Amino acid sequence: MKIIKAVLVGLMVTLPIIAGAQNQPEIKIISTPVSWGYRASKTERVIDTIIIHTVYNPYYKDKFALNNVLKIMRRYRVAPHFIIQRDGAINQLVLENNIAFHAGWDETRRTARLTKTAREDLNLNSICIELINSPNEKPTENQYQSLTRLITMLKKRYPIKIVEGHNQAAHGRKTDPWNFDWAYFNTLTAQ
Repeated sequence: MKIIKAVLVGLMVTLPIIAGAQNQPEIKIISTPVSWGYRASKTERVIDTIIIHTVYNPYYKDKFALNNVLKIMRRYRVAPHFIIQRDGAINQLVLENNIAFHAGWDETRRTARLTKTAREDLNLNSICIELINSPNEKPTENQYQSLTRLITMLKKRYPIKIVEGHNQAAHGRKTDPWNFDWAYFNTLTAQ
């Protein structure tokens, strides 16, 4: 395994470059820990779902800048495990075993069961991946490629059964990922 070194806010951090699937370039993940929007899990999580979101910050001229997007996440006290920037750079904000606050409750599933279960709290068994994107634009090719490599890596670590959009996981409450081409994405992940 190769090792890279990066300077993040004055700290020296060593990050592994993780080999991707055959015919896919290596994946680089930039450690960018946040102090909000998650809680530590008291036990090892059973991760079987990946939920894809989109996010931007409409209050800034550069609505796609990572620092501006982090400001709006902090404001709402939410965080993803991973965020993919427009150029395809992948940042990890929350460790995978921690429970990120990103999807909330699925009221449809909750009503159907009439009891509180792990499946109803979508955060408990899922990994969140945010694409920086707005409702008026499409994800970039670099984002699709990075997302594919990241999901391939996660599927090697966990028994992933479901990869879905926030709109599919939170029925009727959410509309993202905006302008996401599922047919194209499915062809990329099938390779």
